[in-house]
Amino acid sequence: MSIGEFAVAVALLRRRHGGWVTSWGRTDQHSVEVGGFASDPHTWDRGVDLLFHVPPDFETLRQDAAEFGLRVIKETEKPHYHVQPIDFPAGPVTRYDGSEKTWA
Repeated sequence: MSIGEFAVAVALLRRRHGGWVTSWGRTDQHSVEVGGFASDPHTWDRGVDLLFHVPPDFETLRQDAAEFGLRVIKETEKPHYHVQPIDFPAGPVTRYDGSEKTWA
């Protein structure tokens, strides 16, 4: 999923459920500083964190996200929802969508 496709999918999901983005693109250093890890989806501009005025039913949100090609993870230690492409690999990623990560 390209950055542009991801942006559109996130916007559609966010609008459908009345949410807003609290975090998107990050450097490796910042991702580690806020509890993520180097080469996580945020560092690829394919990870966002969302909040909602009224949190949606998680199963409904998960199904709607899948409709747009997204995976949603409810993070309980930081009460927000992490969203990324459904096909983004787990763990530190050095290759995705035909690209190799050459930035920090």
